[in-house]
Amino acid sequence: MKKLYPALVAVIVTTFTTIPPANAGALFINNVGSITDSSVLGAINTAISDVTSLYNTGSGAGNVTLNVDFTYSSAAAGNLASSSQYFYGYSYNAYTRALKTDSKNNSGNTNLATAVSHLAYGNKGNMAITYGQAFLLGQYGLGNPVFAGNDAINLSSSVTNWNFTGTATSSQYDAIGALEHELDELLGIGGGGSVLGDCAIDSFFCTYSLGATDLYRYSAAGTPSTSTTSPTYLSINGGNTSIVDFNTTSPGDYGDFAPACGPTSNNSGNNQYIQNAFNCMGMDETYSTSSPEYIATTAIGWDPAVSTSVKKHSTSILGASTSAGIQGTSTAVPEPSTYILFATGLIAINELRRRRKV
Repeated sequence: MKKLYPALVAVIVTTFTTIPPANAGALFINNVGSITDSSVLGAINTAISDVTSLYNTGSGAGNVTLNVDFTYSSAAAGNLASSSQYFYGYSYNAYTRALKTDSKNNSGNTNLATAVSHLAYGNKGNMAITYGQAFLLGQYGLGNPVFAGNDAINLSSSVTNWNFTGTATSSQYDAIGALEHELDELLGIGGGGSVLGDCAIDSFFCTYSLGATDLYRYSAAGTPSTSTTSPTYLSINGGNTSIVDFNTTSPGDYGDFAPACGPTSNNSGNNQYIQNAFNCMGMDETYSTSSPEYIATTAIGWDPAVSTSVKKHSTSILGASTSAGIQGTSTAVPEPSTYILFATGLIAINELRRRRKV
């Protein structure tokens, strides 16, 4: 089934521009939803600005523009935010060839260079990647994906303790952090970077069985793993360095991170990573070049837009411990199931919805 949205009363288009290095294309994320609440729009604008300030498409590449249907509507009890996106299936060889071309053209992306040089030590298989990442790597030889429809992000209006300004207390959920989490998934990390376990809910993911960060999933140095029950971690150097543990607890997304709430590497307060599978109220980490999310995103082909850490706003978001967590679940959306063949590799399109829950 497809996700349904209210009829559009007014269309609000917001474009955020970063100034990329010479000859580098920019990442644009446009809000094409119908939200009129100024507080919600402010959170969306901040989240978009935070993400687009960190990434561009690299040297010689054109701009990537993602039109996202943002909505603020009621959701089932426990749902905080959800994203709905299309995944595209490619052969492993076509996908990794494009990654290598991206790396060759962008020597300043050291995370990508490290990841590419260690591909031989990681998982291998047909790839299911998000439209945003397919659009990016299409400029490095993968072949432009066929547009199947806008990605979508919903923030639940049923949640009564949102904070929309990045100053969440220990009794509030931070909307900016939730939105950044979902935007990351559109770019291809977090739940958008792994399709492990999704074969059981849609046969598309039996053929295209690995996501972008599944190539960098290890249980030990030199030991790649696709386990969703045993401890695994993100590593871009063949498993020698553990960056962050992946979640292995259902119903959390297996591409999201595992650590519980607590101090992060770039924020010493009672915080958590943006891409955690189980989240809590309070403040989240500062999204910067020190974040594990940044390492993961640049390692799948997005190139650095800045050379120093970028603090996202006056304070950081989401954090303090509570027994209620935000869990990411996934349900298949079987339409469309059209299969398309490109000369650059076999590609198929499928849509998948992922949710974060309290």
